[in-house]
Amino acid sequence: MIRAGNLEVINRNGRLILKLKAAILFDPGRTKVKKEGIRALRDIAEVLRRIPNKHFQVAGHPDNDPVRHSRFRDNWELSVMRAVNVVRELQKAGVPGKMLSAAGYAQFQPVRPNDTPENKKFNRRIEIQIIPDIPTFLE
Repeated sequence: MIRAGNLEVINRNGRLILKLKAAILFDPGRTKVKKEGIRALRDIAEVLRRIPNKHFQVAGHPDNDPVRHSRFRDNWELSVMRAVNVVRELQKAGVPGKMLSAAGYAQFQPVRPNDTPENKKFNRRIEIQIIPDIPTFLE
């Protein structure tokens, strides 16, 4: 998935993040995970299951285009429901539900300016963040 350009592993502010392009997971404006996305999430779940005692937050990030022709009111709802559906697929693939959470950020955390179609592709993404343990910070 990394070689194909669909997955990127990044370190952002000391946190490990798996970044997936939305195009592999969803059709535009949709929240149902595509078959190709389900296969990708199964592969990711296999890795996540091997990381003991960690929590994972799945975050949905769309571009800044207004939601049209959809049952969702805005990008908040779209981003949250995409994250929730990814969480459900990860759980089906064996990641314990108690280790998962979902968040939506609407258009408010772009990785590039939303000024070109190419940049918007980069902003449409799902990020899976490995949540650090609080005791680690206290030691």
